Amino acid sequence: MSQFTVLVIDDDSTVRRSLLRLLRTHRHIVLEARSGAEALHEALLCKPGVILMDLLLPSQDGIDAAWALRRHPDLSHVPIIALTASPEIAARATGLFQEVLSKPCPAETLLLAIEAACRPAPA
Repeated sequence: MSQFTVLVIDDDSTVRRSLLRLLRTHRHIVLEARSGAEALHEALLCKPGVILMDLLLPSQDGIDAAWALRRHPDLSHVPIIALTASPEIAARATGLFQEVLSKPCPAETLLLAIEAACRPAPA
């Protein structure tokens, strides 16, 4: 599996730590944010290869945060994988995210989604 820079956005510290541990174990470079505003700031600083975003975030939900990332010219190309335990929110996310995964997500499913999101487009 290749190494990627992954920005993990989740306000739940337990979930965030679990994702960080999993991704670091697989040799990814991992950064973290707890909110949509923090995510935009971190993404601009680190230019991640992929973003993992919880859809239930404080003050700004993950869908609004994803739109903010998409509108920024330096970040519009970065794939965003949504993670959610809410099927209602997931239904609103169609087309905005590279993929929408249900929480809890099996580790192998998440790792394969990251690999697919970061794979170069065919020529």
